[in-house]
Amino acid sequence: MRRLNLRETRGRHLKLVCLMAVLSLLIAACAGGTDADDADSAEGTTEEADGGDGSDGSDGGDSDGGEGSGEDAEGEDGGGEDGGEGSGEDGAGEDGGGEDASDGEDSAAGGGTFRMAVPTVVSNIDPGVYEGTPSTELEIAWAGPLYEFADPEDVTDDTLGTTGLDSVQPLLVESDEEEDDGSLVITLREATSPYGNTLTSEDVAWTMQRVLANDFVGQFVLSVGRIDAENPIEVIDERTFRVNVTEPNPYVRAVLTLWNLSPLDSVEVQSHATDEDEWASEWLSSNTATYGPYNVTTFSPGESITMETNPGWPGDAPAYGEVLMQQVPDASSRLQLLQRGEVEYAAGLQPEQFASVEGSEEVDTTTRVGNTMVMLELNHAFEPFQDQQVRQAIAHAIDREAIVSGPMQGFADVLANQLPSGLEQPDPPEPYTYDPERARELLAEAGYAEGLEFPLTINLTRPGPYAEQIAVLLESQLADVGITAEIETIASNSEFEERKTEGQLTAWLGANTPIVPEAWYFMQLEHHSTEAFQNFKGYANEEFDALLGELRDLPVGDERDAAITEAHEFLMEDVPYVPIFNSQLLVATSSSVDAGSLRQYSPFGPLVREATPS
Repeated sequence: MRRLNLRETRGRHLKLVCLMAVLSLLIAACAGGTDADDADSAEGTTEEADGGDGSDGSDGGDSDGGEGSGEDAEGEDGGGEDGGEGSGEDGAGEDGGGEDASDGEDSAAGGGTFRMAVPTVVSNIDPGVYEGTPSTELEIAWAGPLYEFADPEDVTDDTLGTTGLDSVQPLLVESDEEEDDGSLVITLREATSPYGNTLTSEDVAWTMQRVLANDFVGQFVLSVGRIDAENPIEVIDERTFRVNVTEPNPYVRAVLTLWNLSPLDSVEVQSHATDEDEWASEWLSSNTATYGPYNVTTFSPGESITMETNPGWPGDAPAYGEVLMQQVPDASSRLQLLQRGEVEYAAGLQPEQFASVEGSEEVDTTTRVGNTMVMLELNHAFEPFQDQQVRQAIAHAIDREAIVSGPMQGFADVLANQLPSGLEQPDPPEPYTYDPERARELLAEAGYAEGLEFPLTINLTRPGPYAEQIAVLLESQLADVGITAEIETIASNSEFEERKTEGQLTAWLGANTPIVPEAWYFMQLEHHSTEAFQNFKGYANEEFDALLGELRDLPVGDERDAAITEAHEFLMEDVPYVPIFNSQLLVATSSSVDAGSLRQYSPFGPLVREATPS
């Protein structure tokens, strides 16, 4: 086993952060921040490429967002309380929302307006511009990707939200066939954009070229699927094309589920291009041109988005003809708007707020399994944390049940394994148990019978406002086994991210969400010694890197499952960080809407096209 000095890896990580500007898991979504209640959350974060996200107390993503972020491209909220002028405390009231906004009366397309109070509205709706969690949570509403994730066939009420490579289904694809070299021949469904143009193979080819020229998140995700950057799409006929890959791998369909890879109406978009702006970035910053279920009709950056149905959408017609997304940074205000019936959906409610409306007459609620892991991150440059037994001791010292039932109000799943429970995976290894006596034994064996001390740093954006309550419980639980953890709160999210990426934190609460919900992707993004965007803890193990390399391109099936299990068992023994819980997706709608109809997978927002009146 070899441990790299964190200083040796820090320069590489910082280069990656700069290069990935918006990446870090998934780009999951995608790390796990909460809503934009932190005024610093848009200051250039570095967490999700996975993700982002993070969205449920997340994320991303994992991949935090914001312009110039790099840790999980699925990550943080790019907004903040000062993110949208004019959104106000009851932001759904004036600009197209609130009581003046159609109040559920039938409107042009499918009948009625679906009003959404969200923490942050993006400042740019170009699919090639990534702004963290707001991009992953909002833009899926009008996107029309080639494929989408679906609930597994054997899904139960307890596993709703779980998904993976086995659960990808066609969306704008009529049929596909995988060739011997791993390339995918796709035939498109018949679809029409809001501008009257028919979906063609040329649209797909042009969109891919635009992604490769402008969208670093898209470029990265295409590389996960080994899609050939030199010749990604080969047009066969008007509706048939080949997705070229450099090597066979199981991720091609999965990466084509991303919102930012949705085919664009290339005829319409190119009509707005200029010599100085060949990809029509200026026009796309405030207009949409997908073949998805909705089209943006009004966009006020950082304030609101209004959409109407696309009559050329080939899927089932949405029940709501109009959708209004209004920025309301304060979670309490979003809850009040929902309770007063002034919005149909409130995003980003905190556990105690969600608990307060469960079973009420005004609000319908449901939960789904999320992919956001909340963990105690351990900087491996700190000498005690270089000892595997110390890390194992901490894993056994934590009473996860107390944290889930306390700060999380039961709206999380105990996580005592090294993979988020929302990822499809083989049966996990035996979990870490809460065993203070075993923790003390391990510390003594490691030479710390008299205990050890370290600062425990928290930020109220990641994993969320409940971070302080979690930290207080951790402080007490660790003290019980002889470990003194002194809580340090960094109010500024940007300062927290900067100190983390520069290796200045010893231990901290983290939250990450993969944008591609798959076990290898998560482990690679988190723990690979040279290729992990989220490995700010400095974990490095050549044996584990080799396991990831062997697992990467194995086809879905028994051999891949066995390799996932082997890698997972390795992590359980080596404890690169200490998992605590897996966040749940908290879905809250007005009683006029069936909350269960809003299908959602971390780090993305709900599929509004499926919202159904109750």
